[in-house]
Formats: sequence, C-alpha cells, structure tokens
Amino acid sequence: MARSSIFGNMFSAAGASLFLSFLPMLPSQILLNNLRYDVGQLAIPGDEAHAEILARPAFSPLAHRLGVARLPLAFFFILLGMIAAYLVLIEVAKARFYRAERHPHRVRPTHEQRNERHQRRRLARFMHHEGPRLPIVTGTLNEDQ
Repeated sequence: MARSSIFGNMFSAAGASLFLSFLPMLPSQILLNNLRYDVGQLAIPGDEAHAEILARPAFSPLAHRLGVARLPLAFFFILLGMIAAYLVLIEVAKARFYRAERHPHRVRPTHEQRNERHQRRRLARFMHHEGPRLPIVTGTLNEDQ
C-alpha cells in the first residue's frame, strides 16, 4: 500500500511538472508526505482479526446474485496485453519526442567538418588574441617539401 502511495505521489508530481512551470511539491515535501503515510500504515501488521471473521468467506450471501465471481484467466491475459500495448505506445512516443535529428532543415555536418570544428575549438584554448582565422591542415606533413 505504501509503495502505491509513493508511486502516486511521484507520478503526479512528474506529470504536473510537464504542464506547470514550477514544481507542485518540493522533493522534501513529497518525502514528508510519504513518511506520514508510512507511519499510519504501521498499525496494519499488528492488527488481529477475529476467528469468526477468518472462518467465513469474504463474499456476502448476495455475491452470486450480484454476479460477483472469480475472474476468468482470459481477463488477466487481456489485461497484460493492454499493459504491453500501453508500454509500446509510450516507447514509440519517447522515440518520436527524442528523435536523433531534431532539426530536419539543418544539414548534418560531414565527418571532416566535425573534425575541423573540433580542432578549431581545441586551438581556441591557446589563442589569446583576435587574429585572422588560419586554415587547419588536416593532412600529414611531408619532410621532402
């Protein structure tokens, strides 16, 4: 029970942070809420049920008339299938949201262009003046020339 409460608190805070520009609860407030709930649940393990309650079934005499019965196995398989479909949809949405190429109108630089930019950025650490940009030679030096 406590785990579902903690999950609910974190899930609602994460969901609300998508739509709000601020955190609805600070992390310390969420932890304090969870601690208060957990302290309230400490009485459950020490609770003792009467023997007459344990002897009779939990269903009422009207259970059969109201249609309360055990769920068929197919229900659980359908439920698992729906959960799996939900998780697949979430993964597809994440893949679309975090796709590798976020700017399709911008051309991705070639390997040589990335290498040249990398070298320029490394050289910029050692340059202390604003001078003309020198071309970077990426080939090998030949001593015969």
